[in-house]
Amino acid sequence: MSQSGGSGSNSGPVAAKLPRDDKESWMDRIMKSIEEKREKEKEAAQRLAERKARGARLVVKDGRLDVTI
Repeated sequence: MSQSGGSGSNSGPVAAKLPRDDKESWMDRIMKSIEEKREKEKEAAQRLAERKARGARLVVKDGRLDVTI
């Protein structure tokens, strides 16, 4: 994972503040974050596939259907 070198006072990594004795909450938050990231990646892949499909051309040539993506 990379970090951007943005300007400002918070140039370091961001830390979540959770109670040390509440490890179950930590795991829930981590798993929720992972699932949200997976969902966003899945949606981005679907949008990309839809854009590619819209850009496809169908041409009938010599009795054959040619698809250009």
